[in-house]
Amino acid sequence: MSDLFAPLVIFFFSKVGHNGSGKSNILLGVSFVLGEIGNSAAERRLLLHEGIHGRVASGFVELMLNNANRQLCMFNADSVIIRRSFSLSSDDITVQGNLVRSLRLRAFVLDVFSKAEFEQLIECASLSGGGDRVGRSGTSSTFIIHQGRIQEVALLSAAGRLRLLLSAGSGAFIDAKAKETEQLLQQAAVEQDAVTRTLNDLEKQLNDMDKERQELRLCVEMEKEKSHIEAAIHQADWLQATEALRQLEQQQEKHRSSVRRLAAAAAEAESMRDEAATQLANCKLKPSASPNPTILLQCQETRLRLESGLLAERAETQQQKSDTAKKALEEKKRQMRQIQKELEDSLKPQHDAAVSAYRKAQLEHAQLQQQLQQLQQRSTRSVVSTAARQAAIKEELKETEQQQRADAAEYKQNKRKAELLRKEVEEAQMAAAAKAAAAAAAAAIVKETTRQISSLKTPLEEVVEQQRQQQARLSNLLQQRNAAATSIRTATEEIAKREGWDQGGGIAAPLASFLHVDTEYHRAVESVGGYCLFHFVVKDSAKALEAVARLKQQQQEQKGSLLQRKCCVSVIPIKDVAEQQQRQNSRRHQQLQQRLLEEGVAMPLTECIQILPEAAGEHATALETYVHTVFSRSLLVPSLDTPEVQKWNNMGFDCVNIEGDVSFASGAMRGGGHPKGDKLGAYFALREYKKKHKDISVELDCQQQMLVQLQQRHKELLQQEQILIEKRMEACHNAETALAEQQQSEMAHRAATSLLSALKEEETATATRAAARKQLVQSLRHEALHARQPALTAAEEQQLKQLPQLLQQQQEQLLQLLRRVEETGGSISKAEQLLEVSLRRAIDRVIKL
Repeated sequence: MSDLFAPLVIFFFSKVGHNGSGKSNILLGVSFVLGEIGNSAAERRLLLHEGIHGRVASGFVELMLNNANRQLCMFNADSVIIRRSFSLSSDDITVQGNLVRSLRLRAFVLDVFSKAEFEQLIECASLSGGGDRVGRSGTSSTFIIHQGRIQEVALLSAAGRLRLLLSAGSGAFIDAKAKETEQLLQQAAVEQDAVTRTLNDLEKQLNDMDKERQELRLCVEMEKEKSHIEAAIHQADWLQATEALRQLEQQQEKHRSSVRRLAAAAAEAESMRDEAATQLANCKLKPSASPNPTILLQCQETRLRLESGLLAERAETQQQKSDTAKKALEEKKRQMRQIQKELEDSLKPQHDAAVSAYRKAQLEHAQLQQQLQQLQQRSTRSVVSTAARQAAIKEELKETEQQQRADAAEYKQNKRKAELLRKEVEEAQMAAAAKAAAAAAAAAIVKETTRQISSLKTPLEEVVEQQRQQQARLSNLLQQRNAAATSIRTATEEIAKREGWDQGGGIAAPLASFLHVDTEYHRAVESVGGYCLFHFVVKDSAKALEAVARLKQQQQEQKGSLLQRKCCVSVIPIKDVAEQQQRQNSRRHQQLQQRLLEEGVAMPLTECIQILPEAAGEHATALETYVHTVFSRSLLVPSLDTPEVQKWNNMGFDCVNIEGDVSFASGAMRGGGHPKGDKLGAYFALREYKKKHKDISVELDCQQQMLVQLQQRHKELLQQEQILIEKRMEACHNAETALAEQQQSEMAHRAATSLLSALKEEETATATRAAARKQLVQSLRHEALHARQPALTAAEEQQLKQLPQLLQQQQEQLLQLLRRVEETGGSISKAEQLLEVSLRRAIDRVIKL
């Protein structure tokens, strides 16, 4: 068949050749690859014998499709190969090396091309067969008319040609695809309507959810307000919850759960903050912006308690991990020693015995072969001329000498390897010794750091206990200070309510703040001069006018406010009052009062009043003068029923007894009502409260400084402990690393020793072979001298017949010994691998603990 391709029309080609040249075989091959023919076993059997050669067991046909324009979009290649391979029992089609199988098998097997994908490939390639299976799916632009049917096709009727064109062309396929497309469009429209309805429903649901979310947000805000109100009202419930939290905290401390303890402490701190907020909200005075020191100290105490528990738990966990690691290391070392003992006591002796037996059998086998060879040579040479025998002996001598030289070279090479292995053994020993020393040093560091950590435990516990005691003292002092502040606030409110004055506003202080009166004289002093005890004292009249003007201005600014003043304030310029009193002072009255005091009949009331110099300062004299102004005409008498009282009243003195009953010089009497003296008692108590509050504040500051120092000490101890723990962990890691490297060095030492012993055995075997070859050379030379030898004897003939059988048995024995050597060598390799890999990984896992 010629290879002439003649273009008939553009894009059309023809293949021309003689009859019988095989033109139709090309089309048949295409049909065969596409699976339209040759589907039965009989047809495939007929295909296997065709050709000029004999029958073959299998065959294949390949169809290469051009895919440069990527018409076959499922493959990213310039060509696609479809191959059909067949034999008497199999028939497989592959596409790009992937088998074509059913869709059921494709789910379980990788690299499988389904039949549906194969049909799609043929459809995309526009390929189709002819005959009975015309047009696979109606998409083919190719139609094959088999040989012998051209005349039948030419004589078809118009209806037959129409059917043929419809089956060969793509009209039916276009109609089917058009109907399928219309169905798909209708189905898509229905699905689009369903999706639109679903989207509308979802939009409505989203709107409803937005409304519900807004309502939920309002509800959440109202719930928050409600919770705040309830938190402010139900203080008793809070106390009960605090007790429950304390019980829960104790239970959590038993279980040593740091996370839960921290959560409980946070909840307790939150509750304390709510309580403080409630107390500040219910306070009548202006709330302070500073946090409650009691709550802060309680939080600090809780934090310290949690830190101490966490520290103890961390130390216990670290100790448990260390014990677990030690136990695991001991177990791994025991396993290593056991495997090494088994390797040394059992496996290596067995392996050495097997190797020795194998080598002994090899020598015996070599001797038998040599004996057989000699007998065969003698048997052969008996019929060979002397010259030929001489030539054969020389050739054999030459070969033996070459083998001797080769053995000598191998012996030298083995000797060099042995020297290198000896050096490796020495290096491995030195490395193992160095790693052992490093491991011992690291173990000593671990022991030392463990001792240091244990020694830090007692100072840490002492510091924590001191912090707890300090916290308790601070809490007690804070409670005392809060109680003092509450007492001060209560006393101040009571005095302000009774007297209607405000100590602020630029006024200096009331008169009572500069006085001291014994408790037994409170009623008497208050009965006479109670109206002026809480008058505010200023320096002079200018300061008095300034204070009154400022108070009026404040009253104007506070109009309409709930905090307006409800009363007037009395202001005393002590300088002006003292000057006026000096002008009006009567010497006669002073002398009379002094005489009465000396007689013991009555006592001037001014003797019961003392000026506090630390409060009055440079104004002590002016204040004393003012006190004399108020109380200079008052006498303290035992009783008002004596006749001397009337006489003293006539002299211009006011008489007052201890109970606070007064007989004035004008003749008026006062008494019998509410007992007096509570004003001075309350004010002096207020002063004592303030002093106590100041002393407690100073003591509290000192205790807080001590607490800060203890906290700093505790922090330093914790840092020191953390450094020691990290140092111990690093030392443990170094020890484990040195131990692992020591194990590797020992393994290398054992391997080098094993190789060295093997080389020694090889040297022994080489020496044995050299001796055997030397003996062979001697025998050959002896044979060369006696070229003419007699024929074999009957015994030698019998031995020549038995030697092959003995060699066969020896060969079987060698194979058995070789298998035994391989088994023992495999056992040794497995044991060494277990030592080197499995135990190494176990040690790494232990180190990670």
